[in-house]
Amino acid sequence: MSNLKTGILCGAIVAAVCASALADELDLSGTWKLVKADDPKVACPVVVPGGVHDALLKAGRIKDVYYGSNETNALWVGKSNWIFGRSVEIAGDFLHHGQVVLRLEDCDTFATISVNRRWVGSTADRFQRYTFDVKNYLKEGTNDIYVVFRSPEVEADARRK
Repeated sequence: MSNLKTGILCGAIVAAVCASALADELDLSGTWKLVKADDPKVACPVVVPGGVHDALLKAGRIKDVYYGSNETNALWVGKSNWIFGRSVEIAGDFLHHGQVVLRLEDCDTFATISVNRRWVGSTADRFQRYTFDVKNYLKEGTNDIYVVFRSPEVEADARRK
């Protein structure tokens, strides 16, 4: 099942504030929305931490890739770009800290992160923890976070060429 080993995963995502002796965390685990980047009709909930294949299977978009030839029918998943998105409510006191960081762990592999439609940063290594200072991107109230995963298969082919 080689495709699954290169599937897109999104591990822990946490927004944390850092200030002298105080530290608060806002755990962003839970249900996000998953959307195929080039076809918004292919969308379903995704649980973070979690992966695209599991979400699509649970939503009935693909069949169990460990059964019969279903893996062949789901190869398009690994060749596609995927968007994980959600809104989060931020209280004003959360923004009074000197720094607010967004921490991503176990994100496979090539991703771009935005907060409130503003680019925050990128990832390129699943085995690295990433932290981005997002204080200047946040506002009190509803904030939108998006992580756009580029296909590791397509990116690897492009880099090889």
